[in-house]
Amino acid sequence: SGEFTDDLGSLLIEIEDYDAHLFASLRLGELAEHDVGGGFGGDPDALPENGGGRVTMRGDVWTMGRHRLMCAKTTRASVRTLVDGQDVAFLHTTPGKSMAWWAIWEANIAKNASAMIWAETAPMWQWWFTELKPGLRYVRNEIVWRKETGKVQPGHIYTTTTERALLFMLGNRNAKRGRAFFDNAHDNMRDVWDFEPVDGAKPTALVERAIKSSCPDAGVVADPFCGTGTTIIAAERTGRACVAMGTAANLVDLAVRRWEAYTAGSAILADTGETFDEVEARRS
Repeated sequence: SGEFTDDLGSLLIEIEDYDAHLFASLRLGELAEHDVGGGFGGDPDALPENGGGRVTMRGDVWTMGRHRLMCAKTTRASVRTLVDGQDVAFLHTTPGKSMAWWAIWEANIAKNASAMIWAETAPMWQWWFTELKPGLRYVRNEIVWRKETGKVQPGHIYTTTTERALLFMLGNRNAKRGRAFFDNAHDNMRDVWDFEPVDGAKPTALVERAIKSSCPDAGVVADPFCGTGTTIIAAERTGRACVAMGTAANLVDLAVRRWEAYTAGSAILADTGETFDEVEARRS
């Protein structure tokens, strides 16, 4: 019938949690992409209802399978707590105009990590040439996301029909070993990406392509500005782990509910071991 039973969906979750590398090497994520009766799979871009009162509080860390999601602003302490010593291979995010967060995050990712940062073209390149401290970094590509529709932005002369990302790598590009991971064989790769927006936002498929290109199987992805959790879902579908941060408690709640709806799993509050539902009942 093309659908799976609840038992198989639960088994896939258990295998993934037990050994993420095995899960990725056996390509079980491809099975997980199918609709499973218990809610595992389905539409990766679907957002659940975010009803009821606010559950998350500033400083909370949710563990969601192999992923971690924290409600906090970027500080040295908060990023260290979130990353928890993991070796982050790829940072993917869409920040605001300020890039002050980068120095803190760079200190908490691998020395040979990659980063894909989505921003307006002029501020992005200005930051690259004027604000970055000297070091081993090199540009791999400027990625153009070509949207189906465009809108006139205030102060812009031209209608904006694209969004752009700077893909760059840390470390020595001439090193024979230990260079940043890059795989362009998994897809028909170009520097112009055609994906339809989902309610104006990036679809999960776009983020999946970025992750497959720049993070090895069973590796760790970081998103300092995770919004509704698209990077978490993309990491889930590709067999990677994600460490994500958000400042808005209501959006963190939505990201947790989104992951729970997609995987049929239960998010756990790291400090207490309570499930999301239990914390919601206690704090309501």
